[in-house]
Amino acid sequence: MRSLVFAAALSGFPLAVLADEVWYTMDGEMVYETDLEPYALISAPWDGDEVMLYVDELAFNYDARGVHGGFWIGPAARQSCDVAISAPDGRASYHWGRIQVTFDQPSFPTGFTVLMGSCFDEPDMILRANLAAG
Repeated sequence: MRSLVFAAALSGFPLAVLADEVWYTMDGEMVYETDLEPYALISAPWDGDEVMLYVDELAFNYDARGVHGGFWIGPAARQSCDVAISAPDGRASYHWGRIQVTFDQPSFPTGFTVLMGSCFDEPDMILRANLAAG
């Protein structure tokens, strides 16, 4: 019985780690939602909506964070793209763009800066994620 309780407790451990990854932006809280290899999925407030950031090579990466590419997808944007994209988790939208995420430090916990673009455009908008007080 003890083994089952211990196993159940350990199975929740990664979720507890993910729940600790919360940052603040000027628009609200940003949360590390889950890992979907090779992407880490981070929800973020942007222009009154919530967008999902798909950060490449960040899934299960807690000690080698640097500069990561990826994309965002959301319900609204400054403009609609000519084509829709589908994300690995099944989300699809005409509102998406490229991102470049640069972490302040290589290890958790750390803040980061996201450069965001619309559609295939080069990223030109900035979203700053500061560590939440813990």
